[in-house]
Amino acid sequence: MDEEDEEYYENIDLHVRWSDRQDLVLMVPPTETIGSIKEKIRQSSDSITNKYIRLIHNGRVLEDNFQLKDYGMGKIIASDSKALLEPPSPVYVHCSLSNYIPKTPNLQNNQPQLTPPTGFDRLRESGFTEEDIRNIRTQFHRLHGTNFEENPSDEARNLEEQWMDNTGETLPDGSK
Repeated sequence: MDEEDEEYYENIDLHVRWSDRQDLVLMVPPTETIGSIKEKIRQSSDSITNKYIRLIHNGRVLEDNFQLKDYGMGKIIASDSKALLEPPSPVYVHCSLSNYIPKTPNLQNNQPQLTPPTGFDRLRESGFTEEDIRNIRTQFHRLHGTNFEENPSDEARNLEEQWMDNTGETLPDGSK
């Protein structure tokens, strides 16, 4: 389905969640930009006019130049039912305020904040020490004839990852 074919509600209730106060509810169209929503938030209280505002929805920092509908907010869920159109569900966004105002907002802030460990680094979660992991890694790469440095390359980590995922699935004789 093309974006032009998708239908959106005329307006939605946008609930702005704070960590220290009651929700601010704004009735806005899905075509509203995040930047204009931030302005409405600033106008709602004198105490936040000089604060840096970040809006977060489904774990993503919303970017000022995007519209709500770009994030799927306000979309009418197609139904085969001939019943009346249900009213839109409220949409919740978390509002984070800070005194720090960056010179240029980081538009790459939608990446996961933590990257999960890969390869033998996953063994830390099971209680292995750094020395244990280093010894296992050295022995693995020596046996497989792959280059190994103190900080393994992506290719080396992928080999470790494959070995960890496949170990234990087959018996030494190759049977399952």
